[in-house]
Amino acid sequence: MLNYRLGNYLMKKKFPGSGFFIMYLRKKQFEKYACYFSYRAEIKGVIRLPHPIGIIIGDGSILYHGVTLYQNCTLGQGKDGGYPTVFQDVIIYPHSIIIGKIEIGEKAIIGAGSFVNKSVSEGAIFKSK
Repeated sequence: MLNYRLGNYLMKKKFPGSGFFIMYLRKKQFEKYACYFSYRAEIKGVIRLPHPIGIIIGDGSILYHGVTLYQNCTLGQGKDGGYPTVFQDVIIYPHSIIIGKIEIGEKAIIGAGSFVNKSVSEGAIFKSK
């Protein structure tokens, strides 16, 4: 998370030469964890990554405090060009894909291997059939 916070700060401030340092941070993050957190994404608060391998968080994604992401989760852009917003205390289990301009309500649970392209209400449990 320190890597993301530093990259996000540099992306917003646009210091001279920060582009090179941002690329270096991204490379190190990918080498160590094989994951990609866009520095344009907004992570508001502390999120938990119990197994941080293969997690992808796209440019416009917004994650609030208490979100838990397990390995190989993807939060990405949908056909509508938008990115997901994940509210507080959501748990997203392994191999889940969440795409599009949708909202995942507070305390929702996304089951392993789920493909989510519609909003999930607060406290709901979403699982693929």
